[in-house]
Amino acid sequence: MSNSAPAEPPTAPQRQQPSQESNRNLQLVIMMLLAVVVLLPVGGFLIYLIWRHPSLATPITTAVAVISVILTLVGILIAILKR
Repeated sequence: MSNSAPAEPPTAPQRQQPSQESNRNLQLVIMMLLAVVVLLPVGGFLIYLIWRHPSLATPITTAVAVISVILTLVGILIAILKR
């Protein structure tokens, strides 16, 4: 007979407390509202700029595409690191 303790069953991952979940949801909503408040005027300004100066359409479109790819890659990297 050995003195070793019986093996404990694996425990389920601990859930966050409801207050932590609601705080996280509130932060998410605030970040989305902030993104909308910032992106709408910037997008409107770019549309106006392209409308008034058609020759800038190609450079602005290219810059927006590059920024979108970079932000997408950063988002994917953050999601992978959080796992």
